[in-house]
Amino acid sequence: MQAKLLRVLEDMIVTRIGGQQPIHVDVRIVTATNRNLLDRIKAGLFREDLFYRLNVFPIRVPPLREHPEDIPLLVELFLKEFSIHNPDKNSKFSSAAMECLTKHHWPGNVRELKNIIERTTLLHSGGTIYPEDLTLVGCCSDVTATTEEMLTLAEIEKTHILAVYQRTGNNKTATADILGINRLTLRRKLKEYGVS
Repeated sequence: MQAKLLRVLEDMIVTRIGGQQPIHVDVRIVTATNRNLLDRIKAGLFREDLFYRLNVFPIRVPPLREHPEDIPLLVELFLKEFSIHNPDKNSKFSSAAMECLTKHHWPGNVRELKNIIERTTLLHSGGTIYPEDLTLVGCCSDVTATTEEMLTLAEIEKTHILAVYQRTGNNKTATADILGINRLTLRRKLKEYGVS
């Protein structure tokens, strides 16, 4: 495939699948990768001649971890986007949660950040999001001592209910209201968790 692409770039001629007639094209090619192509060339996985053909005007887009000052702006943008589908939640990040996000390594860059914000808003009952809420969705695990393994939905639910219960000063009515469940359900859940 690399040889075919190189030929197209050099000759600016393509042939349709199943076709016989060569077609001249006048195009500008823009490519992107998250791999180090020089390392791939050394490993014999990428053609050197194709690399130099494509590498006419390189633009390095730095990973999110190199410009953490953009994270709060992106978080606000994603929150607005997700609030369109969940207008009653009105979520916002506490300064501690925002600090947690800016310190995260973000190997998946902006896509990973967007997914984390979406997952957090889906699981959160609304209002202020704290660092412990982020640990439930696999981000900022260094904030609290959590295990490396994935949590079950029941464990996530338990952690979230207990966090809200603690945040309301153990007020069952307020906790039930925030969680959007009735007091009897909350009582049953707390009893299950061994909370009197």
